[in-house]
Amino acid sequence: MSFTLIDLLVITGEILLLATAFSLLLWGTDLFFKRLESIPRLPLPRQFLTNSRKLLLKLLVFLGIVFTLAIIGFNLVLLWQGHSLWSTTINTFNQLSPTFWLDLGFSFLQSTIAIATVIIINKPLRKLLDRINRRLQDWDQFTRNDFSIDQFFQVLKLHVTNSLWLTTIFLCTVSFELQSVSNILFTILKIYLIIAFGLLLLKIPPAIIDTLDAFSEAYINRNVALQSYAQLRTLIPFFISCVEYAIAIGISTWVIAQIEPLVGFSVIGINGIRILGIILAGRILIEFSNLFVVRLFLGKKTLGEGERKRRVTFIPIVQNFLKYGIYVWLGIILLEIIGIDPAPILAAAGLLGLAVGLGAQNLVNDTVSGFFILFENYYLVGDYIKVENAEGVVEAIELRNTRIRHPNGQLQILRNGDIKSITNYSREYIYAVIDVGVAYDSDLDLVYRVLEDVGKDIQQRFPNDVLEPTKVDGLEEFGTIQLMVRAVTKLKPNNSRRGVHDDIQGELRKMVKEAFDQEGIVIPVPKNIAVVAETDPDE
Repeated sequence: MSFTLIDLLVITGEILLLATAFSLLLWGTDLFFKRLESIPRLPLPRQFLTNSRKLLLKLLVFLGIVFTLAIIGFNLVLLWQGHSLWSTTINTFNQLSPTFWLDLGFSFLQSTIAIATVIIINKPLRKLLDRINRRLQDWDQFTRNDFSIDQFFQVLKLHVTNSLWLTTIFLCTVSFELQSVSNILFTILKIYLIIAFGLLLLKIPPAIIDTLDAFSEAYINRNVALQSYAQLRTLIPFFISCVEYAIAIGISTWVIAQIEPLVGFSVIGINGIRILGIILAGRILIEFSNLFVVRLFLGKKTLGEGERKRRVTFIPIVQNFLKYGIYVWLGIILLEIIGIDPAPILAAAGLLGLAVGLGAQNLVNDTVSGFFILFENYYLVGDYIKVENAEGVVEAIELRNTRIRHPNGQLQILRNGDIKSITNYSREYIYAVIDVGVAYDSDLDLVYRVLEDVGKDIQQRFPNDVLEPTKVDGLEEFGTIQLMVRAVTKLKPNNSRRGVHDDIQGELRKMVKEAFDQEGIVIPVPKNIAVVAETDPDE
């Protein structure tokens, strides 16, 4: 075996060609993964991508070393057999037809044109997207949505650039007729475009919501639709979460559909998206039904105070009926989506409900009592009532319970079935009664006149609460040290923490005391006199 300088040059050239090819492959792989890691809100974990990139680069380096050793070994075998490496290489090239070289040159030309085209159009295309970005930010004259619009276009530019380069690499493999490589790259390109499309979709809802928020704040007083949007604003976080989950499931399902062995699993993703859509539709229906009920009951501007309170009482009842009806409808649809016949379940639920109803007599009693309270109009939300062990302002009337806020602040929850006797201080009118004690030598005519003057004054001070001036009922009682005179004031049953009768009574007593002081009318007060008994000094 003879080894010449030409043989060494041939082996070195082959190794350099292999090193160049693997260097380009390493550069492209590293660039691809770094671009992938720079994508915001990518469903894949960043650490997973970093570890995958490092592992793949190490694998390519290992393969490069293996191929290098294989080239050296193959050439040494040829030398051991007595072949000339230069002659063998020349003969190999001579065996290739001119058509092969023409096709190879044409493939290089096509690849060069594709790469040059991407280099030429990439920068103007990014500038065009920047111009559209600025135009959209300036178009609506709002600044609140500028950040979300800018974020969308930054992500769009990144994905457009990556998609152009991936498409170029795919076209290069097609031009070189590398069928197996081009098939793999085409699958990767489709998966990347699907992920990029989903990530762009995730950027659209925040931009739309920021725009609607800005419009609603600027024009809410002039547009009824925007007023409705403001009332439905609490739906936004739930809506965004559902959209994000739906996009993530949709992207995963679409990606799985591109991989032939996993196509059957895509049905799970489709059902997941349908379930999310049904849940979101149900939540939206509940919010719209609540808004519809409020406008249906309180839409008229000419409602009287009593009628308004009556309607406010019925609003939560109707809303709950609609809400539970929507829940049942959603449950039936979800059962059908996952392939379960709802008919047997509904039949079993009916029998179970009947059994529970027979056993839960207190529940039935409370519910029936709640219906009678509502439909016979015993009291309404906002009324000041007194029952056996509780009193205060009614905050809510439910089918099972009534919630009462005590004047001291405690929330009292009473079962409707336990409410027997009811005193309602908020119907039509109520009397504030005060008993005033005066001395036996007082001029009763003066006392009556002062009380009536005070009654006129309090009506002027509280015209919305006092229906009639204070009337003196006369001498109520002969006391031990005083004459008891009763005064009655007719009040409107407005609602307050203590009940309007207590509020007005307190103010009326204060005014009576001040008026009596001015007129010299004495209010007798019992006095305790201590008598000290004298003791005998001798004792």
